[in-house]
Amino acid sequence: MTVSKLPSRHALVSSEKYCLVCSDHFSFSEDRFSRVSNVDPVFELTGKEKSTDEEGFLDADLTLAEAMWLARILRGNGIRSVPVPACYRQIRITQDVAKDVARNHINRIRFDRQDVDCSDVEEISLPWAISRVAYGFISKSERMRIEGRSPAGLTLCVDRVSGRVLSPRELLNIELMQMLIE
Repeated sequence: MTVSKLPSRHALVSSEKYCLVCSDHFSFSEDRFSRVSNVDPVFELTGKEKSTDEEGFLDADLTLAEAMWLARILRGNGIRSVPVPACYRQIRITQDVAKDVARNHINRIRFDRQDVDCSDVEEISLPWAISRVAYGFISKSERMRIEGRSPAGLTLCVDRVSGRVLSPRELLNIELMQMLIE
């Protein structure tokens, strides 16, 4: 998929349903969930037959509140999970396309601000919750390193579905959601 063929933002936002992406593979039919599945209405909504797929997605169409509640219950059972819009379980851009998006973003910054001395982008690891929805890149800056800034460069997170560079506010929302669950 090329950058020019990425789905539009409107096409991605139209779904208000959420699923969970989890750190471990499991099924609600396991014994450890038997007690909570009998008393919790959100577990009842999802059904005892639900299990995570090979990528860790729990395929359940939930509201955000239900998904956060379920994530909190899973956390109590030692499973990290984060609610993500349901579209994340199906559509994905490749890391190469995401790297092209990050590279184009840095090139626009270089063009707009001649004083920016950023290098080409390199892949980096991201915190677990953010890594489930975005690819991470850094464009290092010698000037920032000399000034003692950390990280010495621009960190970019490219959405795994839309291919957009995520804003600081979008990243904060992911982190806040994770904090509310914990």
